Amino acid sequence: MILDKFSTHIHLSYREPALELLTLLSKVWRGRLIHLSLNNGGEHNEEILKSAEKLFEVKTTFVEDMGNDQWGFINSFRDSEEETDNILYLHDKKSITWMVAACGPLLEKGCEAFGLMGEREIGLVGAHSVRQKILSYEEALEHHQPHRVADKNRGVWDLYESTAKQTIQSLKTLCWYQILVRELASAFQIGAHRNIFDSFFPAGTIFMAKRQLVQVAHTCVLDDFFESGYVADGQVEHALERFYGYVCNSLNLRDVYI
Repeated sequence: MILDKFSTHIHLSYREPALELLTLLSKVWRGRLIHLSLNNGGEHNEEILKSAEKLFEVKTTFVEDMGNDQWGFINSFRDSEEETDNILYLHDKKSITWMVAACGPLLEKGCEAFGLMGEREIGLVGAHSVRQKILSYEEALEHHQPHRVADKNRGVWDLYESTAKQTIQSLKTLCWYQILVRELASAFQIGAHRNIFDSFFPAGTIFMAKRQLVQVAHTCVLDDFFESGYVADGQVEHALERFYGYVCNSLNLRDVYI
């Protein structure tokens, strides 16, 4: 069966979005094992875990709050004893509407979507809506436009300051991205010849990947790279979300979107 070739990893933080995502996932994964990562001391951990255990077999990994969900994924993947060919990864978002829009199409396709990973040349399957959102965000920064619509009480300087901060954070993400590319070339002797802008795969919210690809990407990220607390952009975890695509193409694999 196609699903037997997958392991599922999920990081959850927010009560209502977490419960919604668990329900959505259960439509294709009910009764199967999930690797659930939660932040230590999370306010809604107990309720989230109880809900997950009603729908799935659950192996839980607790992590310190080190930025975003990728730290949870790295640790749950590290703790996993499964050796499946492929990985499904997803996490909750504060905006349930956006989360469902991102995860729904891929999960609703069910075995059709999972089956894509059976093709030898495909390394990543992502959500088309996530890709479009990131592209529009980066286009706005390129043209020095604020990502969010300003409210009527904010002046021109506030708009400029907000956009400048976002630009600086994006540059920090790019610096981390370059560090990961260097680690990849050093550890695996691949990718050094590639233009870092040739690959684009935003691994946010939900994606599928070949296990080998995830292993290679995570090897390039040292634990010391992570810092505590959440920042919207500019941390190594934000670079890692884009780095999966670079690793994919460096392994001569393709990324596709649903």
